[in-house]
Amino acid sequence: MEGSVDQSGHAELVRIVLELQSEVSVLREENQRLRDRVRDLERKNPTVRLDEPYSVEAEEKRREARTAAGNKGNKRKRRQTSERRGRRTTQEKIDQADSHQIAVPEGLAVSQCAFVRERPVWRIIDGRATLVVYEIWHGPNGEKPVIPGVRPRSEFGTEIQVTVAFLVSIVGLSMDKVCLQVKFFWNLDLAKSQADAILTQLSSRWEQEFETLCDLVACSAVVHADETSWSINSVWAFLSEQARVLVFGCRKDADTLAEILPKDNFAGVLVSDDAAVYQGSSHAQKCWAHLLRKAIRLTLLYPDNDEYQSLSGWLDGSVSRSQTHRRG
Repeated sequence: MEGSVDQSGHAELVRIVLELQSEVSVLREENQRLRDRVRDLERKNPTVRLDEPYSVEAEEKRREARTAAGNKGNKRKRRQTSERRGRRTTQEKIDQADSHQIAVPEGLAVSQCAFVRERPVWRIIDGRATLVVYEIWHGPNGEKPVIPGVRPRSEFGTEIQVTVAFLVSIVGLSMDKVCLQVKFFWNLDLAKSQADAILTQLSSRWEQEFETLCDLVACSAVVHADETSWSINSVWAFLSEQARVLVFGCRKDADTLAEILPKDNFAGVLVSDDAAVYQGSSHAQKCWAHLLRKAIRLTLLYPDNDEYQSLSGWLDGSVSRSQTHRRG
């Protein structure tokens, strides 16, 4: 009886093993089929990237790129037709001008001068961008007129140039945002290339003025200096009775300081926060604001120190110098 039971149990185990082997074989075939399918899909679309940014704006850009690529062949077949190619000509600007003004040399009348040319310039009049055409007249001896607020060979008034420089250098706006600002407030269509050209022109035209300001600062008896971090390196400020100089995007090192205050020329007193870069100055004084902050800090950290308490009281005026000397 026991032998029959053992035989039946052994047969059942054999049957289960055979079924499992059959299932394993089927699963292996299915796994291989799926691997082949994945390999075929990867070959058909190998450029799919999962690390690309996904957003509505990103998807629109991708669609525009695909559309542009699809229309590229059609554009080659047909001739491009456009009402405007590149920059507008001077005559086109003159035809669209809002105002015409006559520019003659000072002290001369139009009847004494000869007409030379017309010059369109964008100006801000009554809070709105206005294209003004100046009729340039030269005097009998070649005298040239001076247009107030307009630099030579510039199509934008100084008010526009200074505003663009302020928004980019002081406020820290990008070129795109500056163009949007002038469009919104002045209705002036300013391209990024034009904004960049304005900054380049100002940097070259104001270089001599900047050098003059630096010379005035270097010749001063007392110069206040302070620096702080900026989006690009640092911004450094120098102030004296004669001039104020701001240097943007500079490094906080001895080379930058030597360009503004060379040791061979500057013999005055340098007032600063006593940072390491100022240690080489022959005459130096700690800034009053930094001295006050340091005195307050020492007073709060060491309330039982009579010397620090006396210093703090003397700085804020509650303790006279004679009292401080007597305490010392």
